[in-house]
Amino acid sequence: MRNISSMALTLLVALALQGCNNNDLVEENKAMSKEEKLERIEEMYAEIREDLTEIEDVTPAEIAEAYKNDEIIIVDVRDADEQAISMIPGALTKDVFEQKRKDGTLEDKPVVMHCTIGYRSGKYTQSVNEQGIEAKNLKGSLLLWTHEGLPLEKADGTPTKEVHVYGEKWNLIPEGYVGVKKK
Repeated sequence: MRNISSMALTLLVALALQGCNNNDLVEENKAMSKEEKLERIEEMYAEIREDLTEIEDVTPAEIAEAYKNDEIIIVDVRDADEQAISMIPGALTKDVFEQKRKDGTLEDKPVVMHCTIGYRSGKYTQSVNEQGIEAKNLKGSLLLWTHEGLPLEKADGTPTKEVHVYGEKWNLIPEGYVGVKKK
Protein backbone atom coordinates (compact mmCIF):
# COMPACT_ATOMS: atom_id res chain seq x y z
CA MET A 1 0.00 0.00 0.00
CA ARG A 2 2.84 2.34 0.89
CA ASN A 3 4.42 1.79 -2.55
CA ILE A 4 1.19 2.83 -4.31
CA SER A 5 0.95 5.95 -2.14
CA SER A 6 4.51 7.00 -2.96
CA MET A 7 3.86 6.40 -6.67
CA ALA A 8 0.68 8.46 -6.47
CA LEU A 9 2.54 11.23 -4.64
CA THR A 10 5.32 11.19 -7.24
CA LEU A 11 2.71 11.42 -10.02
CA LEU A 12 0.92 14.31 -8.30
CA VAL A 13 4.20 16.21 -7.85
CA ALA A 14 5.12 15.62 -11.50
CA LEU A 15 1.72 16.86 -12.66
CA ALA A 16 1.95 19.91 -10.41
CA LEU A 17 5.40 20.73 -11.75
CA GLN A 18 4.16 20.30 -15.32
CA GLY A 19 1.30 22.68 -14.54
CA CYS A 20 3.77 25.21 -13.16
CA ASN A 21 5.96 24.90 -16.24
CA ASN A 22 2.89 25.30 -18.47
CA ASN A 23 1.79 28.38 -16.51
CA ASP A 24 5.31 29.77 -16.83
CA LEU A 25 5.13 29.23 -20.59
CA VAL A 26 1.73 30.94 -20.79
CA GLU A 27 3.07 33.97 -18.93
CA GLU A 28 6.29 33.99 -20.96
CA ASN A 29 4.37 33.94 -24.25
CA LYS A 30 2.01 36.70 -23.07
CA ALA A 31 4.96 38.89 -22.07
CA MET A 32 6.72 38.53 -25.43
CA SER A 33 6.73 41.38 -27.91
CA LYS A 34 5.52 40.78 -31.46
CA GLU A 35 9.15 40.67 -32.62
CA GLU A 36 10.04 38.08 -29.96
CA LYS A 37 7.07 35.93 -30.97
CA LEU A 38 8.08 36.14 -34.63
CA GLU A 39 11.65 35.19 -33.70
CA ARG A 40 10.39 32.20 -31.69
CA ILE A 41 8.19 31.09 -34.61
CA GLU A 42 11.21 31.35 -36.94
CA GLU A 43 13.34 29.28 -34.51
CA MET A 44 10.66 26.62 -34.16
CA TYR A 45 10.15 26.44 -37.92
CA ALA A 46 13.91 26.16 -38.49
CA GLU A 47 13.92 23.07 -36.24
CA ILE A 48 10.97 21.60 -38.15
CA ARG A 49 12.60 22.42 -41.48
CA GLU A 50 15.49 20.06 -40.69
CA ASP A 51 13.03 17.18 -41.34
CA LEU A 52 11.57 18.80 -44.46
CA THR A 53 14.53 19.06 -46.81
CA GLU A 54 12.70 18.06 -49.98
CA ILE A 55 10.07 20.81 -50.07
CA GLU A 56 9.80 24.45 -50.95
CA ASP A 57 8.10 26.87 -48.59
CA VAL A 58 6.50 30.29 -48.89
CA THR A 59 5.55 32.84 -46.27
CA PRO A 60 2.10 34.31 -45.77
CA ALA A 61 3.49 37.69 -46.89
CA GLU A 62 4.71 36.13 -50.15
CA ILE A 63 1.31 34.65 -51.01
CA ALA A 64 -0.97 37.35 -49.57
CA GLU A 65 -1.65 39.04 -52.90
CA ALA A 66 -2.22 35.75 -54.75
CA TYR A 67 -4.54 34.67 -51.92
CA LYS A 68 -6.54 37.90 -52.07
CA ASN A 69 -6.86 37.51 -55.87
CA ASP A 70 -7.94 33.83 -55.59
CA GLU A 71 -4.89 32.71 -57.57
CA ILE A 72 -3.83 29.86 -55.27
CA ILE A 73 -5.30 26.82 -53.57
CA ILE A 74 -4.72 26.69 -49.83
CA VAL A 75 -5.09 23.31 -48.15
CA ASP A 76 -5.64 23.03 -44.39
CA VAL A 77 -4.19 19.72 -43.18
CA ARG A 78 -5.19 20.17 -39.53
CA ASP A 79 -7.72 17.99 -37.71
CA ALA A 80 -11.43 18.80 -37.88
CA ASP A 81 -11.49 19.95 -34.25
CA GLU A 82 -8.78 22.49 -35.07
CA GLN A 83 -10.59 23.62 -38.22
CA ALA A 84 -13.79 24.06 -36.20
CA ILE A 85 -12.11 26.92 -34.31
CA SER A 86 -11.09 28.80 -37.45
CA MET A 87 -9.89 28.39 -41.00
CA ILE A 88 -8.40 30.52 -43.71
CA PRO A 89 -11.40 31.62 -45.80
CA GLY A 90 -11.58 29.58 -48.99
CA ALA A 91 -9.08 26.95 -47.82
CA LEU A 92 -9.83 23.35 -48.67
CA THR A 93 -9.64 20.64 -46.06
CA LYS A 94 -7.22 17.83 -46.83
CA ASP A 95 -10.18 15.49 -47.50
CA VAL A 96 -11.79 17.90 -49.98
CA PHE A 97 -8.42 18.44 -51.69
CA GLU A 98 -7.93 14.66 -52.00
CA GLN A 99 -11.45 14.21 -53.40
CA LYS A 100 -10.94 16.98 -55.98
CA ARG A 101 -7.64 15.37 -57.00
CA LYS A 102 -9.32 11.98 -57.33
CA ASP A 103 -12.27 13.17 -59.41
CA GLY A 104 -10.22 15.57 -61.53
CA THR A 105 -11.94 18.78 -60.43
CA LEU A 106 -8.92 20.41 -58.83
CA GLU A 107 -8.29 23.84 -60.34
CA ASP A 108 -4.97 24.44 -62.07
CA LYS A 109 -3.49 26.86 -59.53
CA PRO A 110 -0.44 26.78 -57.27
CA VAL A 111 -1.07 24.72 -54.13
CA VAL A 112 0.01 25.78 -50.63
CA MET A 113 -0.41 23.51 -47.59
CA HIS A 114 -0.75 24.77 -44.01
CA CYS A 115 -1.27 23.67 -40.41
CA THR A 116 -0.43 25.45 -37.13
CA ILE A 117 3.28 26.11 -37.71
CA GLY A 118 4.19 24.02 -40.74
CA TYR A 119 5.31 20.55 -39.69
CA ARG A 120 2.23 18.48 -40.56
CA SER A 121 1.66 20.50 -43.71
CA GLY A 122 5.33 20.06 -44.62
CA LYS A 123 5.04 16.29 -44.32
CA TYR A 124 1.89 16.36 -46.45
CA THR A 125 3.59 18.63 -48.98
CA GLN A 126 6.38 16.05 -49.29
CA SER A 127 3.80 13.33 -49.83
CA VAL A 128 1.86 15.10 -52.59
CA ASN A 129 5.07 16.26 -54.28
CA GLU A 130 6.15 12.60 -54.43
CA GLN A 131 2.81 11.87 -56.13
CA GLY A 132 3.51 14.43 -58.85
CA ILE A 133 1.51 17.37 -57.45
CA GLU A 134 3.61 20.50 -57.12
CA ALA A 135 2.87 22.09 -53.75
CA LYS A 136 4.60 24.39 -51.30
CA ASN A 137 4.44 24.56 -47.52
CA LEU A 138 3.27 27.68 -45.70
CA LYS A 139 6.18 28.62 -43.46
CA GLY A 140 4.96 29.41 -39.96
CA SER A 141 1.47 28.49 -41.20
CA LEU A 142 -1.39 29.97 -39.13
CA LEU A 143 0.98 31.54 -36.62
CA LEU A 144 2.63 33.74 -39.25
CA TRP A 145 -0.70 34.14 -41.07
CA THR A 146 -2.11 35.92 -38.01
CA HIS A 147 0.99 38.08 -37.69
CA GLU A 148 0.34 39.28 -41.25
CA GLY A 149 -3.21 40.21 -40.22
CA LEU A 150 -4.73 37.91 -42.84
CA PRO A 151 -8.33 36.74 -42.34
CA LEU A 152 -9.73 33.75 -40.49
CA GLU A 153 -13.31 32.56 -40.27
CA LYS A 154 -15.50 30.11 -38.41
CA ALA A 155 -17.23 27.24 -40.18
CA ASP A 156 -20.30 29.42 -40.78
CA GLY A 157 -18.19 32.05 -42.57
CA THR A 158 -18.17 34.68 -39.84
CA PRO A 159 -14.82 36.39 -39.26
CA THR A 160 -12.97 35.37 -36.11
CA LYS A 161 -9.81 36.15 -34.20
CA GLU A 162 -9.72 32.71 -32.57
CA VAL A 163 -6.81 30.51 -33.54
CA HIS A 164 -6.32 26.88 -32.65
CA VAL A 165 -2.76 26.91 -31.30
CA TYR A 166 -2.38 23.19 -30.55
CA GLY A 167 -0.74 23.87 -27.16
CA GLU A 168 0.92 26.60 -25.13
CA LYS A 169 4.26 26.17 -26.90
CA TRP A 170 2.58 27.31 -30.12
CA ASN A 171 0.52 30.11 -28.57
CA LEU A 172 2.59 32.78 -30.30
CA ILE A 173 -0.23 34.64 -31.97
CA PRO A 174 -0.23 38.43 -31.98
CA GLU A 175 -2.20 40.66 -29.67
CA GLY A 176 -5.86 40.85 -30.61
CA TYR A 177 -6.15 37.11 -31.26
CA VAL A 178 -7.36 34.42 -28.90
CA GLY A 179 -5.42 31.17 -28.70
CA VAL A 180 -7.56 28.07 -28.27
CA LYS A 181 -5.87 24.81 -27.32
CA LYS A 182 -6.72 21.30 -28.43
CA LYS A 183 -9.54 19.86 -26.39
